[in-house]
Amino acid sequence: MTTTLDQVLGVQQLIGMFTDPRGGIPASMFPPSLFRSNESVLGDQGFYIRSKGTQTLARLVHGLDAASRNRGLKDTERVPVRLAVAKEDIVIPQSILQAIVRAEQLGDAGLRTWAQGEVSRQVREARSRFNNTRITMVASALGQGVVNYDDEGNITKAASTFQIDYQIDSGHTGQGTDRDGGTIIDASWATNTTNIETHMTCISQTQMSDYGAPLVHAFYGKNLLRYFLNNDKIKELINRSDAMRTQAAKGEVPQGLFGLQWWPAYQFFFKDDAGNIQTIFEDDDLVLTPEITPEWYDMIEGSTLVPTTGVGVVEPDMMTALRNTTNSRGMWTYAQIISGGEHPILGKQWFGDCMLPIIKAPKAIWQLDVTP
Repeated sequence: MTTTLDQVLGVQQLIGMFTDPRGGIPASMFPPSLFRSNESVLGDQGFYIRSKGTQTLARLVHGLDAASRNRGLKDTERVPVRLAVAKEDIVIPQSILQAIVRAEQLGDAGLRTWAQGEVSRQVREARSRFNNTRITMVASALGQGVVNYDDEGNITKAASTFQIDYQIDSGHTGQGTDRDGGTIIDASWATNTTNIETHMTCISQTQMSDYGAPLVHAFYGKNLLRYFLNNDKIKELINRSDAMRTQAAKGEVPQGLFGLQWWPAYQFFFKDDAGNIQTIFEDDDLVLTPEITPEWYDMIEGSTLVPTTGVGVVEPDMMTALRNTTNSRGMWTYAQIISGGEHPILGKQWFGDCMLPIIKAPKAIWQLDVTP
């Protein structure tokens, strides 16, 4: 059995490996639906409809023969968006190219396996970096309501040169504002006598009037479990349930507390370009969301033209070259053999991604600090 250069470095082979969903950063503290794309656009630009939700009623008319009443879409707006684009490239060492060619000539299975393994390793490492970027952007959008990045394209926790702002409603941040304009979390949850149940009830009530979909998910900082177990009322509530008591003993906020699914978002981290560990969720943070649906959240993927012909093929004209390309949605990769520079033959592989997590409804989520 022989293995050609095109079989190892061909577009379909590489894309199949590259779009595998695994990454180096753990994502188990988030629902998988946050990373699922339901919408795509051509290229890197598009738009989405930002919705505020509505609690107004349909207007009645006098009988079947009456004319309908016109209703304007007052609570929506068309938001243009440019997706985030990431691109990197690596040089494929001549030793690998030579090994692939040599293995084909001699039918050397061991040499072929080594060469294929080296290419796969490089693809896996690149895939992890791009998946890590997606996970970090989702965490930043959810936990901070913004995605910051610097001139070099590095995502940062602190405000930097560039910022994607999701414009989360100010009444759904900090200590929260109820529908009458009052502060919801008016006492620290670190105090054992604070009536946390009242705060959560008020948040749920305001959520229904502000957006209309009930809260389902809670992403929490590391202090939240301690506050619950120290609270006079909440600890009794947990102790009444064997299941909740068992989960709390494992260091987890019990599932079902306040009717929510709890996610330990404080476990999320990423490493910056200097190799330092960075976090998004602060110790006293609590982010609340409805069920993850395209009505308020999505991961939009763009498309990028990539070649589909053999490695290093030179086409006679532009139209022929374009016929041998395809629009690759989201992540993409391809390799080519090129000439020039210090070496007559050079292998190069490009990797990229075109996507953006979006929050369509600014009042759908809450980004709270529970210790005013």
